[in-house]
Amino acid sequence: MMTARINSEGDSLWVRGLSGGTGRSKGFAATETADGGYAVVGYFYPYPQPDPRWVEMLIVRVDSLGNTLWAQTCGREHRNESAHAICETPDGGFIVAGDTPYDFTGPAGLLLARLDAAGNVLWTHAEEDSAELTVRGIKLLSDGSFIVAGELEQDIIVMRFVENNPPQSFERVLPEDSSLFGTVPYVDFSWTASINPDGDDVTYLLHIESDYADFPDYDAATADTSLRVDIPIPLPDKPLDEVFEFHWTVHATANGDTVAASNGEGLFLMDIIDAIEETIALPAEFGLSVYPNPFNPSTTIEFSLPQAGWGKLVVYDLLGRQRAELVNRVMPAGGYQLNWSCPDCASGVYLAELQCGDIRATQKLLLLR
Repeated sequence: MMTARINSEGDSLWVRGLSGGTGRSKGFAATETADGGYAVVGYFYPYPQPDPRWVEMLIVRVDSLGNTLWAQTCGREHRNESAHAICETPDGGFIVAGDTPYDFTGPAGLLLARLDAAGNVLWTHAEEDSAELTVRGIKLLSDGSFIVAGELEQDIIVMRFVENNPPQSFERVLPEDSSLFGTVPYVDFSWTASINPDGDDVTYLLHIESDYADFPDYDAATADTSLRVDIPIPLPDKPLDEVFEFHWTVHATANGDTVAASNGEGLFLMDIIDAIEETIALPAEFGLSVYPNPFNPSTTIEFSLPQAGWGKLVVYDLLGRQRAELVNRVMPAGGYQLNWSCPDCASGVYLAELQCGDIRATQKLLLLR
C-alpha cells in the first residue's frame, strides 16, 4: 500500500510504502488527524495464507512526514473484511467502518471497529445481512454518535450508531486464588459488581475448566454477583494421588460489550484422594459413620459397601429438605471417605442417609456454629 503527500500545486512532498506486516495490503481511504498526521485504512492479506479471500481490515497511523507510527489489523478469523472509511474521535482514537461480501466465508454485512490513540482495538461490532453492502464514508457527530453511508445493492443507505460504554471494572473475590478443597459437592463463586454507564443490565459469564479429565468445562450466565456451582466429579474407581487445578474466569457483558475481571483468571485446587478414598481391603458389612461429630465447619463421612451397587448419599435437615447430594452412582465394593461442609447451613441437627439397593443407613450430624 502506497501513500503520498501532495501540495496545492500537485507536487509530491513525500511517498511512503505502508504495510501491516508480511503480506499484501491495499488502501481505500485516509483521514488527517488533529496532530497533522494521517490514518489510512484498507485491507491486509498476510503471508502465508491458505486462501487469498481471507483478508483483514488494516489501519495504519503515520506522522506528518508519512512515517509509520503503528499498524493494526482487526476483524474476524477466516473472513473477507476490508476497511473503507475512518474518522478520528476527540480522544485521539478512531472509528473504522468496513464491509464483507457474501461469499464462502459467511454472510455479507458491515463491520465497525473502535481503536484508541495507540492503535489498540477496544471493540468490534458486526451487522450481518444477505444483501451486499459497500461502505463509502463515516462521520462523527457532535453528540458522540456517528453515521456510516454506503451502497446497499442498488440503494443508498445511511446508518446512525451510538457507541455503547462497556461495563465498568470489577474483580473476582471467591474462591481465593490457590484455595485447596477436598472433593466437595459445590464451590461458591463471587465477584464485585460491575455497573454499565449506559444503564444496561449487566450479565456475568462464568467459565471453569480443569486438568482433571473427567471434569467437563462449565459455563454459566447470571445477573447475580455470586453463584454456587455443583462440581460433578465422578468418584474414581481407584485412589488418585493427585491435586488437580481448576481455572476460572468471569466476564461482565452488557449490550454486546464484554470486559473480563480486572484481576484475570482465578485458580483453585482440589485434592481428589483427600476427599474420596477406596481401601484395598473390602469391608465385611454395610456401614456409615461421621467424625468429628459435632463439627464446625466440616466433617468426614465414612461409608462402606460390601458389594458393588448403586450408592446414594444425601444430607437432609430435620424438615426433610435435601441440603446436599454427595454420591449418586454405581460404585465398586469398598470403603470410602468424603469431606462435607455447608457454609449456609445454620447450627443444628442434620441427617446423612446412605442407600445401596434395599439397604439404608442413617447417621445424625450436629453442626455447631
